[in-house]
Amino acid sequence: MKSSQRGNPLQTDPQLRPLLRQVAELERLLARLRRCLPPEVAACCRAVTWSGSQLLVAVSSGAAAQRLRHCAPAAIRALQDEGVALDAIVPRISSALLPAWQPPKQLQLSNSAAAAFDELAGQVRDPELKAAVEALLRHHGKRP
Repeated sequence: MKSSQRGNPLQTDPQLRPLLRQVAELERLLARLRRCLPPEVAACCRAVTWSGSQLLVAVSSGAAAQRLRHCAPAAIRALQDEGVALDAIVPRISSALLPAWQPPKQLQLSNSAAAAFDELAGQVRDPELKAAVEALLRHHGKRP
């Protein structure tokens, strides 16, 4: 028999079929959750799974986790209204979703910006603000 006639082994394997159904159900649940959230929060939700009656949501960052915590009560109510039995939404930051480490940026103050800050330092009357502007210029090597 040709391989094209056998079908997809993932769909026909009796041991994998329940797992595929479970994955499909979790994907549908993730889609339902995303519809209950503001678009900027929904975009950060990458995957879901159950832990008892808690919905664990993999998010891409700490900020996304905080935004999801803020939106969770309304999302729980909306999902419960749709018949989903859950008590809590728990964000989990997934290290696999975090961006790779990058070296810190080396920012430089342009000569024109330095000249503008130097002029500002000469005009500012507040001694603390003047000291801050001068410290900025010294930090960037634009003033002795």
